[in-house]
Amino acid sequence: MQPFLYKVFFRKAGKPRSWTRLVLFRKDRTARPLFYRVIHKKNGAVRPHWAYWTANGSTCSAISQVSANGAQSSDQPDTQLLTATEHALSQLCTFDQTVASWRRDAPEPELLSVEAIFDRLAASAAAGILLSVGHDNYRKNPGGVQLCIQREEQEAIARGLTYLQFHPWQPLPCLAPESKGDDLPVTMLLNGTPIGTATMSALTTAVARCVAAGREVRLVVHHLLGHSPEALATLARTAQVREVPFWLHDFFALCPGYTLQRNGLAFCGAPDASSNACGLCVFGPARPRHQTRITAFFQSLPVIAVAPSQVTADFWSTKSDLPVQGLAVIPHVVLEERSRTFPERIEADAPITVGYLGAAVVHKGWSVFTEMMNRHSGPKMRFVVLSTERPGLGEDAWHRVHVTSETPDAMSVAIERSKVDVVLHWATWPETFSFTTFEALSAGAWVLTNPVSGNVQAVVRATGRGAVLDGQAALDRLFADGDLADLVAGRRALAARTEITARYGSLSFDLPGWS
Repeated sequence: MQPFLYKVFFRKAGKPRSWTRLVLFRKDRTARPLFYRVIHKKNGAVRPHWAYWTANGSTCSAISQVSANGAQSSDQPDTQLLTATEHALSQLCTFDQTVASWRRDAPEPELLSVEAIFDRLAASAAAGILLSVGHDNYRKNPGGVQLCIQREEQEAIARGLTYLQFHPWQPLPCLAPESKGDDLPVTMLLNGTPIGTATMSALTTAVARCVAAGREVRLVVHHLLGHSPEALATLARTAQVREVPFWLHDFFALCPGYTLQRNGLAFCGAPDASSNACGLCVFGPARPRHQTRITAFFQSLPVIAVAPSQVTADFWSTKSDLPVQGLAVIPHVVLEERSRTFPERIEADAPITVGYLGAAVVHKGWSVFTEMMNRHSGPKMRFVVLSTERPGLGEDAWHRVHVTSETPDAMSVAIERSKVDVVLHWATWPETFSFTTFEALSAGAWVLTNPVSGNVQAVVRATGRGAVLDGQAALDRLFADGDLADLVAGRRALAARTEITARYGSLSFDLPGWS
């Protein structure tokens, strides 16, 4: 959109002016027939500039102005738009309410007996068993932790081990109640195949029989969400494990708010649990008891903390006093650059393509991406989304991408095919690794981020492939002033003469003595 027309239609904050709502849209936020082509593209998708006002817009929320008697107030517009932050605050509830909203109404499934579990484990020809603690079904749900577990499963099977992953049948955004303990139902996958649900006590007893039969048992923790740390400690002692790798995929060991965002909005820096900052946060009341239970778990076992990046290890070292046997840094992916044998042709006149990768969530920068899309989308700049679910908010293109251990390069291939120049990864918390950053770089794209983004900004600074901007105002200037075009020109020139390949790690098997 031309700058003059943008000023006519939109405020500086990116919100459409009120008169546009009255003239171009019905009360139900759908386009009036006369202006349908103004609001929609030929394919029916909403043009990015108008996504803010449409019925399915997600960068804001519309709330009715209702008087005390429940009638629509005549002196107010029929809707008032909220920014992403305002919307999040309007939806804020206590942590106990959030936990309650997660609980299932369905009755527990039929539980496996000790004998049934032992028979399944005994039927495998492998001499050893690796118990993997996760928070959900890693074969169904997309995500970085899930991908790590898939890869570790492959590595375990390749080494002749049986891989038994188990996760809470009842998902929770916190630890399981202390009253559950040994009775907590967990769902198990044996070498990637679901075998049923059992109590922690039944699983522990079956593992004890495996140990008595001479089977070596190892245990690795990928996530404690929904688990009973007390029951897990009993399981580990029963298995007679010599050490317990504890992966720092996020910061759940420090706080139930695993992204360390005060009220889910801004990075808090993990202050002391007794601080005023925690007193103002919805996670604050639950944090002291959470820390007590986590500390007891670490004290009772030979835990090795495993960070996927140095920036995560450094942050953990300054913020955690949990007792560990050691702290290892094992990256999930290592990038290797080499010159192309035959340089590729540079498409200098192609429009700039800005990409967003993965789940459309605020802490990954989704609201910032949509705002940039609403302001700057046009003939010279495209915005594409690569994810498992289509947002449908006026993006120029969307492609479904689901990365698994069988298709580890799916995202990188999609980035190349979509001709993405820069990936906007405006994480609002310190990412511990960020697969999407490495997928972007391995596909030749560069990354735009901010100083809070943890390993994202560390990788961008180390490689020089992208920009770390001080704030959203600086990001907006980059898009508006033409500096992005210069950055993209440099990216295209470098991509034409070099290429990057990704070398994947072996997760826990990269630890000394585990190979």
